[in-house]
Amino acid sequence: MNRRLERVNVASLRVALISTGVVAVVYAIVAMVVVVFVTNNLTAQVDSKLSSSLTYYAANPPNFTTAGAVGDTGGGGLDSPTLVWVVFPSGALPFGGTQVTSIADGTALPAADISITDPTTISIKGVDLRIAGASLGSIHVHTRFGPVVSSARLVVGYNVESVSQARSSLIVTEAAAGVIVLLLVFGGTLFVGRRVGAPIELARQRQLEFTADASHELRTPLAVIEAQTSLALNQDRDPAWYRNAF
Repeated sequence: MNRRLERVNVASLRVALISTGVVAVVYAIVAMVVVVFVTNNLTAQVDSKLSSSLTYYAANPPNFTTAGAVGDTGGGGLDSPTLVWVVFPSGALPFGGTQVTSIADGTALPAADISITDPTTISIKGVDLRIAGASLGSIHVHTRFGPVVSSARLVVGYNVESVSQARSSLIVTEAAAGVIVLLLVFGGTLFVGRRVGAPIELARQRQLEFTADASHELRTPLAVIEAQTSLALNQDRDPAWYRNAF
């Protein structure tokens, strides 16, 4: 019995592996689409906030005399939800430099990102930020060094670490759920394959045994017929002898 079912077990295992592989590929594609969709949706929300902030701060340039000049709750650091830079032409600021910012430690915007217009994700000091910018006309900005009037460029940023964390959490959740799903698919397919395949294999084995037994039982009369026929055809006989032999 064990030998008969060994073939069923091997076939069931092969089918289970193939099914699990197919489900794994489909699940990976779906999971990737979900991650991209969620990330794009969260990023779109940030971009909408950036657009609103750009419009607001372009009409109401912030007062940079305090770290919390833009009304954020992050203590004026890169972890603040809202970051603002106003970039002036070289020599426009009386104290040197070209930027004033809402960041308490005065972290400057990288030179390569000053001219950014459309929302873009950058990294400053290892922190992921989503920034967008717009050109301003001549503006009057109060800084801790005194009022400044000059043409300038406004850049607004949002901390998107939460988006990265949400994406990471989603990936971990999908990975854990994927392992469970694949284990269920593998175990279920293997169980069903064995339950369905075992009766079929037993029926096939019985059919083979019946055929073998029937063949064995037919050998003796067939041997007698063959011997009698060979004897009859060994030499010429009269018709009555042939008739009696056949």
